[in-house]
Amino acid sequence: MNRDRSSVRWRRLLVEGSVLVVSIYLAIVLEGVSEERADHREAVEALLSLKHELDLDRRDLDVVMGAQAERFPRHDRIDRWLADPSTAPLDSLGQDIARLFRQNRTMFPRDAAWTTMVSSSQLADLRDARLVARLADFYENRNERLAVNADIYDEWVSGTARNVIPVIWDQSSSRFLTSDEVEVARVRGQMAGLRDFSEAFFALLDQWRVELESLQSDVDRYLERSSGGRSLP
Repeated sequence: MNRDRSSVRWRRLLVEGSVLVVSIYLAIVLEGVSEERADHREAVEALLSLKHELDLDRRDLDVVMGAQAERFPRHDRIDRWLADPSTAPLDSLGQDIARLFRQNRTMFPRDAAWTTMVSSSQLADLRDARLVARLADFYENRNERLAVNADIYDEWVSGTARNVIPVIWDQSSSRFLTSDEVEVARVRGQMAGLRDFSEAFFALLDQWRVELESLQSDVDRYLERSSGGRSLP
């Protein structure tokens, strides 16, 4: 009789112990799932911030490309007048030079949201390897290429304003400082080089626009799926 009671007691303890182990295991699993869901939600929220920066960059790009497009006719007029300085209307030449060199709008894309996602290890929590690869290529390659060329372009413009134009032209009085055809031709050649780079930079902006819009579409589709079809903010 005592042996039977002892056997029952042990079986009960084993069952209770098994139930306890299973309960602890389930609690751990559920906690892990809950943490993964929380991490995913935070990653999606971070992606929303990144989307906002992409939208701002797209808006700024229109302004930059518009400003760059306005530079081409000024380059053309200056080139025509330098080809024959005797035909140059000095006031108009001075205005074009001033507007060409006073400000040069270039594009330096925002990257605060991307940097935060990388430093916070949130990219894996998006659970979309293709989107992460696209984001990495855009921010680490495309944006870097654009920023490097923008720096070069800005330096070229400011260097031409400081060191090239003043050789033949006095902006304060809107007059030529020399009639030396060789000097004028040299400046004209350097201005032609700057115009060529301007055209190349404009083409780079347009290429970046295509890449940006494609990435925006991918991000929007991902966010729509993550929101269950609800409209995005």
